[in-house]
Amino acid sequence: MLRAKVSVFVDLWIKTQQLQAQSEMVRERETQWRALTEAVDEATVLLRSSDPDGRDRAVTLLEQARWG
Repeated sequence: MLRAKVSVFVDLWIKTQQLQAQSEMVRERETQWRALTEAVDEATVLLRSSDPDGRDRAVTLLEQARWG
């Protein structure tokens, strides 16, 4: 009986660790998506502006956002 209880608690601990790792991955992806979305928004503004260097700056901005 004791071994069964210990086994259940070990399984619960492992599952908890896995959930924490997955949660962290989701947070990181949300952060990456947020940064990429902001870069796209800023690049759009640059591309629509009359600034002659806007295109180059927009491309640079998007490349930086893409590669982190």
